Amino acid sequence: MKDRKRQRLFDGKAQIITAPEFQKLVKDMKEKLHLEKEQKEVQATERKKKADANAALEHWKGQLIERYNENMASYNEECATLAADGVPKKFWPKKPTHPTQGRKAKQLKPPPIDSPLPSVPTTRPHRAVANADLIVDLGDGPEDSEYEDFEDEFDI
Repeated sequence: MKDRKRQRLFDGKAQIITAPEFQKLVKDMKEKLHLEKEQKEVQATERKKKADANAALEHWKGQLIERYNENMASYNEECATLAADGVPKKFWPKKPTHPTQGRKAKQLKPPPIDSPLPSVPTTRPHRAVANADLIVDLGDGPEDSEYEDFEDEFDI
């Protein structure tokens, strides 16, 4: 168990409990204890979030491995039938890649759980593509236009 640093309330002399200095000292100690408890709660929630994220990642990897094993089983069956038919090996299909080994494994990332909408780059607005949620109907007819009477203004 950790040794706790204890704060000294008395400096070897008698203290008056109702003195403002003593009351302030006790109040500071209680506030410090309260802050430590809050920090522990925050750390506990962060640990729980991290554990949940790791569990989701492990579940996702398990699904990838399971799918890979199914692909390998079908690949082995197909190769066995091709070998029985006497097809040369160079015409056999390629072996499925392992999801957690090789070059492609480093590129694999699980889908984000709480991801916001992808941001639209604003550096080059003429090349930016807007999401379907962001597109606003501007209307097609002249009744929707703000500049409906634009031609009448310049008639002399």
